[in-house]
Amino acid sequence: MQDPRTGEILAIVSWPWFDPNEHEFSTKDLKIPAIHDVFEPGSTFKIVSAASALDEGAFAEDDIIYCENGKYKFADRVINDHEKRDYLTFEGVFAYSSNIGFAKIGNKVGKERLYYWMRQFGFGAWTGINMAGEQKGLMLSPKSRGWTVVTTPNISYGQGVGVTGLQVINAYSCIANGGILYEPSIIKSVFDDGGNVLDAMGPREIRRALSPDIARRLRSLLVKAVGYGTGQQAQVKGYTVAGKTGTAQKIDPATRKYAADRHIASFCGFLPAKNPALVILVVIDEPKGNYWASEVACPSFREVAAKAMNYMKIPRKETPYEFTKISR
Repeated sequence: MQDPRTGEILAIVSWPWFDPNEHEFSTKDLKIPAIHDVFEPGSTFKIVSAASALDEGAFAEDDIIYCENGKYKFADRVINDHEKRDYLTFEGVFAYSSNIGFAKIGNKVGKERLYYWMRQFGFGAWTGINMAGEQKGLMLSPKSRGWTVVTTPNISYGQGVGVTGLQVINAYSCIANGGILYEPSIIKSVFDDGGNVLDAMGPREIRRALSPDIARRLRSLLVKAVGYGTGQQAQVKGYTVAGKTGTAQKIDPATRKYAADRHIASFCGFLPAKNPALVILVVIDEPKGNYWASEVACPSFREVAAKAMNYMKIPRKETPYEFTKISR
């Protein structure tokens, strides 16, 4: 959980946990997955492609994209969508999370600008949280030999890039607060024995990553994704939620190929959408049975978010999802 207005990390929780009073534990037990583990994000990463497309003027929300009825052959790969769709607007591609649509978006934007926007959001770099063992993630340079013709579309929908949970929530906080990327912090103040403040850790701005207009348009897309798209089960009664699902296949270490039975499901969202007070990221590593983020990560987000709003005493204001779909 993060306060998007300051970058403050309000909670980091992982399960299963371990008892530090136990006599035997490994260094692996001491890791904080949100900071120390790198994973492929899947569709939560589509905010990068969407930001690049909107800011570069490559697409507008009502532009039409052909989604190939769920199967798209590109180079030597076949890109598949979970649901077969023909024509969608850019908004619809985002809300329904079409990999095919985003592959086409990424190819139009181009690898150089896509890479630029990944860096703008803070991916491939330390966040500045100043905790031992933080990972930078894995990100190819577009000038490297490893970046092939299929890398651009893959990265556009969150495959072929490694991130940490901390990087993801920090990027969504940037959208939530209107475009400022902050250093995440876990210490608010330092006091001496007499209770005097030695150091008040105020918000530390890294940069303005998004213009207020692009942040507003992304926030609107994220609201639609929860309103009628893949994130519907993340809706919290009394609040408008903005967010995005992500379901990614994991690499099998033995074969070095994507495993059909191993996934990471995630949802990152913030609320209340108009004046965000809290950003929450839920990541479930290798869910059993149903592995789609819409089915396993969204309900977890909903339960945690509802309790957090109550704890923070943020009053409910019934804001039903009333909007005109510009998707087909």
